Amino acid sequence: MRSASPPARARAELGHEALGRPHRRYLESAVRTRDDTGCVRHVDPGCELRLPRW
Repeated sequence: MRSASPPARARAELGHEALGRPHRRYLESAVRTRDDTGCVRHVDPGCELRLPRW
């Protein structure tokens, strides 16, 4: 019985310009910290920041 060869892997190319666009957008923005609680408050105004109990 002949063994099956592994499937060919797909290759993707990413252009440097395509990679640079979101990086430049990040550098130009003023956002440097995350505010997940603030985002959730848009949907649920009663949400408060609480540390999880492990």
